[in-house]
Amino acid sequence: LIRSKHNPQFCLDSTGGNSNGTNVQVYSCVDHINLKWDLVGDSIRPRKNHNLALDISGANSSNGQNMHLWTVHGGTNQQFSWGSNSPTQIWSMQ
Repeated sequence: LIRSKHNPQFCLDSTGGNSNGTNVQVYSCVDHINLKWDLVGDSIRPRKNHNLALDISGANSSNGQNMHLWTVHGGTNQQFSWGSNSPTQIWSMQ
């Protein structure tokens, strides 16, 4: 599970879909496959389908962009780093 540090009762959720464009949201943390993720290199993949990755919609790097699942292609909009130089991280892995 990838938990919000702001409210650890909420986790990253792939909303039940399993294809390109499946929305990603926060949801109450429960033991369900839609909330399980794996770090594969520098991508975050839903455990239910490693052919998809967490993806910033349209590769747009401005604030407020939607995140969804998309076929793995290795673009920078699917690459994430863990940790931060800033004093606060907003997510934690369980």
